[in-house]
Amino acid sequence: MRDQAEEVIAIVEAEAAFQERMKTDASEMATALIQSYLGPDHKVLDMPTFHSALSQALRQAREQGQVDRSGDVLSF
Repeated sequence: MRDQAEEVIAIVEAEAAFQERMKTDASEMATALIQSYLGPDHKVLDMPTFHSALSQALRQAREQGQVDRSGDVLSF
């Protein structure tokens, strides 16, 4: 049987893994959106910053969707 410390560690590790998955998913989605919708005639002066901002917006939207759906920040 796990004690409280192990339970807390497991919850924190699960949260960190969840956040990392959301970050990776958002980055992959941002890359796919950029590749799908921006052609050679589009002028993005700073692509890394644009990608980062788009990725962050996607992550925040997903987090808000989780809150809206469950009424809580995380649902395991």
